[in-house]
Order: sequence, then C-alpha cells, then structure tokens
Amino acid sequence: MIIVQEREMKADNVKSKKPIKHMEEWKKLFDVAIRFKNIKCWRWMYDSDVFGIQNPVTGEIGYCCVLGNAEEVFGLTLYNGSSGLSLYLKVVNGEIDTEDVNVMHLMAGIQMTFEDRELLDPFDLQLIKELGYKFRGRNQYPFFRNLKPGFYPWFLQLDEIAYLTVVVEQAIDVCLRFKDNPDLLTPHTANSYLVRVFKTHSQAIPAIKDPSGEMPEKTPEKLPEKISVEMPGEMPEKIADKLSGECCGQWVDVWLEPQLCEDKPPLPEPLNELLLFDIRRKNFPRSGIWELDLFYSPIPVRNKKEDRPHFPYVLLIAEQKASYILNFSLLKENENARELPEQVLRLIKNVKLIPEKIQVGSKEAEVILAKLASELNVKLEIADKLLVINDIQKQLFPE
Repeated sequence: MIIVQEREMKADNVKSKKPIKHMEEWKKLFDVAIRFKNIKCWRWMYDSDVFGIQNPVTGEIGYCCVLGNAEEVFGLTLYNGSSGLSLYLKVVNGEIDTEDVNVMHLMAGIQMTFEDRELLDPFDLQLIKELGYKFRGRNQYPFFRNLKPGFYPWFLQLDEIAYLTVVVEQAIDVCLRFKDNPDLLTPHTANSYLVRVFKTHSQAIPAIKDPSGEMPEKTPEKLPEKISVEMPGEMPEKIADKLSGECCGQWVDVWLEPQLCEDKPPLPEPLNELLLFDIRRKNFPRSGIWELDLFYSPIPVRNKKEDRPHFPYVLLIAEQKASYILNFSLLKENENARELPEQVLRLIKNVKLIPEKIQVGSKEAEVILAKLASELNVKLEIADKLLVINDIQKQLFPE
C-alpha cells in the first residue's frame, strides 16, 4: 500500500505529456461551463433549490444544486440518484454534521466548480492550454471531478464528460426560468422534484429510473414551450445514438417523488462461536471502558501507482482511562466493518480482558457490535464524543 502525496497525484496524469483524448467533447463541456459561469445563477439560486436531470442513456436521475450564494464555492454539484439526494438532504437538514470527517467521503456524483489557478492539477492546466482558453482571476478556472465514496476526487471519463455537458446545458435552462418564475421548483406534491428528461417526437415521456426503483412521474399542468435541443457536440456513441437519429425532440419537465434511501449499516458476519466459547471458558476479568470508532483516513493511499487513490477505512480502539491505543487497522472498504465483531473478540483474547463498556462513535458500529455485546454482557453505547480517540486522531492526522 502506497501513501500518496498530493504533489504526486497532481503530476501523475501529465508526466509523460501524452496528448489528451476527447478534445472535442472537452471543448463542448468547457463552452457550456463558461456560459453557466457567465449567467451567475448563484445570485438568485440557493443550494436548497434542487432539481433533477435524467441521463439520456441510463435513465437514472442526477439531482443538482447550484453552489455560490454564500460566495465561498461557485459551481454545480450533481448527486447520483436517490441515495445521493438522501445524503444531501441530511446535510441540509442538519442530520449529518458537516464537520464530520466522513462526510466528504460519502458523496457520489460529479462536481463542476470554478477555482483559482493554483488549485488546479497539471492535467487541468494542460487541458485548458490545449483547448486555447485563457482565464484570469479568482474563481475563474473550470474544474471538473468525479466524486466516489471513499476515493480521491478524480478526472472525468468520456461518458461523464458527455453527461455533465447535458446536465450543465439543462441546468442553465432551469436556472434562467427560475429567475423569471421563482415558483418553478415549488413541489406539486410533498417530496417531489422537477426533473428534466429528453423526449423524442416518436415516444412518450420516457420512463424514469431511480436506483431505489421506478416511481410514477407527474407532468406539470403545462409543459414548457418546445425547446430545440442543442446537441452538446461529439458525444460517446451511446448518447449520440440516443439523442441523434430521432434527434427531433425536446427536453420536458416531469415531477418525480424519489424513494429516499435509509441508511442500512452492513450486516455483521456471524459471530465466531469457537472464539466466543474460548473467551467465556477462560473467564477473563472485566474492567474499564473501551472507545471504538470507524472513520475514513484523511491520507489517501493506493495499491498500484496507476490506481485511483482511495481513503482507507480506519478502525481505532482505545482504552479510555489509560488513553492508549489497543487496535489500529486500515480496512480496504467499509464492508470490512462486517468483520468488526471478530476483531474485537480477538483483541479481548489477546489482552485477556473484557471491557465493562464499549463506547462507539456511530450507529453503524453500534448495530454491528450489538450481538457481541449482548453475548458477553458488555454495555454498548453511542457517545457524543470519544475524547481519547479524538485526541489520538489529532496526533495521527494533524491538519
């Protein structure tokens, strides 16, 4: 496993100065991004003004919010499906602490922002140079990244370039209409969202697919005037086939009530009955309070140089009174949290001690450890703050 320095990630994609592929697709995306920047829609739109745009190829919905009203970050975020929308709403409603170190690692989607030059990677600067654009000043440089839970924000693939081009084009349409009609995004029914979909003349309004299942859509009482589709240039073959050929069509508004996803912690592996029996047989003494937490490491790593860097899932267990680390493990992904009960059992066997209480930092950890705690008669609780682990985190990962 290789710890990745930021300067290494910035250099990896341009060391060989290979020609950048898909320049025509990139140019279309930059052109529409510049149009988006120039209308400055964040002056009248808030990040709570959410709307959806259907992917013409997959049928899935991306939910958009405009960034910039707070004059900190300017751009557009596209959240993938109802799971992405659920996460966003929890952040907005205060159900998730924005200062939680795990939040940034939970987002799935695509983000377009306008940054200062020094924040760009060499790849971005090379791309801008080869496209012939010139930008000056703060928050002027278009910056595009794929967001994947647990992974470092990464460069777009061809299908993402094409989809984001369509998304930004339709976002401009929605934002300008919202400026003239502030009620445009007002829900027709509770928990419904305006969604832009592409309809050819030879088909009915396309079926809406949502990762949580298909939901019936409701068309507005009045559809907007026909909108001539401005094709976003040379697109990947699938999208080109979808929107050309029968190309005489229009983007229309529909209303969707997505089935928002509930967080479901991974189910733990069955307890190791032999290990559990061995611990009971040895009748270890009971003493102390253990703190336990699962979180993403702020330091990205990768197994191979060509891999996309990821943030390992960290398991940290500490003895509260003595303030020392009992266990520090890097997990490949949060699914490995399912093995948490066995790791705790092995720790108990190694230290020859059963804690009287285990304090955890999340509902996920509580659910996974519930059966183990019951079997060993250990009190299990979620703590507002894990003081020892918080101090250890600051020492291990200083800002």
